[in-house]
Amino acid sequence: MNLKRTSTIFNALMMCLLSGSLMIALAQRPGGGGPPAGGPPLGGPPDFIERMLDLTDAQKEQIKAIRERAAESSQPHHEALKPLMEQQHTLTEAVTFNEAAWRALAAQISPIQIELQVIQARAQSETYNVLTAEQKARLAEMRKRMEGRGGPGGRPGLGRPGGFGPPSQ
Repeated sequence: MNLKRTSTIFNALMMCLLSGSLMIALAQRPGGGGPPAGGPPLGGPPDFIERMLDLTDAQKEQIKAIRERAAESSQPHHEALKPLMEQQHTLTEAVTFNEAAWRALAAQISPIQIELQVIQARAQSETYNVLTAEQKARLAEMRKRMEGRGGPGGRPGLGRPGGFGPPSQ
């Protein structure tokens, strides 16, 4: 299989399994939640995912509902997180770094981020469990083919050859 096709399969896999993380990532962008202007709505999985796993209309609707519930559950946490992150940003840009203040903010931020991760994991689990046994098998096969190929899109990531750190031999 060529690298471009492998990359496409990996991206499709990640989009399906991490539908919740896509929602979380978009919601954490500066300025608040929701998709960027002109971007795709969060209403359903992209066409190529639908084709890769051959999702039924019922599955698409279930996944849409899962994503909407996760977005709704995440919203108050994002609202609580935003001013704390802004305060951290201000501390980072200060002439003198105040480690005690940074640590105090980090202690407030951590439980909120954990809750967001739980919401994301729950959405991923629910999304996975919408799939049929055959679709799960197809997904497992795609994962297996992707092992050792680096990060998203076949790009190297942390701890992988070509990733951050010294060059791999």
